[in-house]
Amino acid sequence: KTPPPLPPRPLPPITSSGSGSESTSLKEMAKKASAGFDKYVPKRNFQRREMRETGTFGIVHRATEAATAIDVAVKVEAVSAEAAAELGVRYAVPSHQKRLQDWALLKKVSSDCVVRLRSCGVANPPHAVWAAFDLSPGGTLRKRLKRTPPPSPGARIHFALDLLKGLAALHNLKIVHNAVSMDNAYLSS
Repeated sequence: KTPPPLPPRPLPPITSSGSGSESTSLKEMAKKASAGFDKYVPKRNFQRREMRETGTFGIVHRATEAATAIDVAVKVEAVSAEAAAELGVRYAVPSHQKRLQDWALLKKVSSDCVVRLRSCGVANPPHAVWAAFDLSPGGTLRKRLKRTPPPSPGARIHFALDLLKGLAALHNLKIVHNAVSMDNAYLSS
């Protein structure tokens, strides 16, 4: 047997310096992310607005869904080493079929505490997959906890309970979230 792979290292967050000017590496990352979105996400379905977050396997963009004119979060994940390099991410997901199967299960989840998957697809040829989720304007739990003033103890308990409700909804469908963290918990407001 081969040993399990080492856990992926997270990328640095996408933030600009306090002076308002972006560093060259941030500009390059944003350029790669934009090009990756344009290459792998159907233009007839979405109009890209901005890059929101980077992750180990992909990039999340804010985009407008053409059919509804609603802003959504579109995640683009690499399936090949070529796409990972193009997107500027560290790893590719093992298989586009497996990722689409995972997302098909996620479409069955009915909970106010789980971000709703609106649609998903695979680029042709299959170097990347994409998924559109309801946009969570509140940002991540980590960002909210770092804000001033910090949330009250009651609000923190509310966040924890909602996170547990979301995980319970996933577990009811035999889905295990393998990357639970404050960076993967999104707030609706």
